[in-house]
Amino acid sequence: MDFEFAPGSATLINLNSDANGQGQLICIHGEIEDERMPAVDGPRAVFNPHRSDIREMLTSYAYNGGSHHLVLVCGDCRNIVGRIAKLTGWKVAEI
Repeated sequence: MDFEFAPGSATLINLNSDANGQGQLICIHGEIEDERMPAVDGPRAVFNPHRSDIREMLTSYAYNGGSHHLVLVCGDCRNIVGRIAKLTGWKVAEI
């Protein structure tokens, strides 16, 4: 698999659990930049979160238990993530 994501709105999502073992989805909305990346095996993109301070965003991600396994979904799917969380009884941490 070797491709670049198309530029535009996107959402990073992480599935994990909170300190009590409760299911949780971490959601980060932003933009895929129109940047060319070196050809490597696998999908690639430059993701620019809508947070002004990347340090605060990464700190919040870490404190919410974010792992290194994420999914990048094209578009703003925060409302869908919220519905999934409601149906499953999980929490949503929107960063």
